[in-house]
Amino acid sequence: MRCSYLSVDSFTEYCQKVYFATKDYSAAAFVVVNGGLFYLLTDKLLAGAPSDVNVMEEFHQYKTMCEDNLITTLGDINPFLPATKENLQALLMGVSGIYASSVR
Repeated sequence: MRCSYLSVDSFTEYCQKVYFATKDYSAAAFVVVNGGLFYLLTDKLLAGAPSDVNVMEEFHQYKTMCEDNLITTLGDINPFLPATKENLQALLMGVSGIYASSVR
């Protein structure tokens, strides 16, 4: 994942926090995960791999789901968030994700 403000290890931890939740996670963590997955799936689709049309369609459906989750969650986030690292990462990921989906 090409991201200057989030390492692969950090992204993996966010994914585990959200998708294998043992306790509540924040809306910011949900935005980071869906934004990261949106970018990963977009990169896969743009690269054109794999060649199986069914797999490509499945990637597209997942990408659309992550995009919808990203937009919905960003709309629900309090605009007066505390300035934490997680919240800043979420806002950066969310804004860049929305921008990327609008310039397609």
